Amino acid sequence: LNIKRISSLLQIPLVAVTSSVPIEDAPGCLQVDFADEYIGGLVLSSPIDQPFVRENGAPRGGSNHRCSTLQQLHWISCLYYSRVVCDLAAIDALPFDVRQENVQYTRENIDRELNKAYAGFMSKSRETRPVATGNWGCGAFGGNKELKSLIQMLAAAKAGRAVMYCTFNDKKFEGSMIEQYEKLVEMGATVGAVYKALLSYGKERERNPRLSVYEHVYDSMRRDTLTGCIGSACTSGVDR
Repeated sequence: LNIKRISSLLQIPLVAVTSSVPIEDAPGCLQVDFADEYIGGLVLSSPIDQPFVRENGAPRGGSNHRCSTLQQLHWISCLYYSRVVCDLAAIDALPFDVRQENVQYTRENIDRELNKAYAGFMSKSRETRPVATGNWGCGAFGGNKELKSLIQMLAAAKAGRAVMYCTFNDKKFEGSMIEQYEKLVEMGATVGAVYKALLSYGKERERNPRLSVYEHVYDSMRRDTLTGCIGSACTSGVDR
């Protein structure tokens, strides 16, 4: 995915947020497995994390790919044939040390996660089911939930998929994400505009460590709305 070739007029996708429904209970969706780069390799040693719960629920997928190692733009899919349609995509997030949290806000790492998510979400078929995902790379890997939710939203938009976002019983984040999404829709947010706001977050956070990703994106979008730049080249900095 070359973000520079994303139309600045591409709208963010339809998004539903839930704290009560887990990813594995989303039939008919592309279900995301928050994988380690060694697919299935840690199932027995770390059974409490999302990918291992998901793979234990579908052991055939883990056994099929237990020797695979995910590369930079590599993803693993596994199609299950049963009465319930279920596609599973395993994508590995970058691990971030809590002592170096700011590293995840660099353009290089934002682009990497965006490309990885898009690689898992894209489809060669014309039929694109919604993607069921959640706090990808935000547990043991130390990712920022607000950042990752927006990155996946942008990737889903490019892939032409709606999003079912599962917050894993986190009602507070469920409310925060719904509020943020409604604000973006109200402002007519585009993929290019949100992407540009994400790229400028790191420097703003250095000046104001308490500034959240959602707050920064909203403030940036609001400024663009006042200047009439939403959806135009002056907002996105990307090619139309």
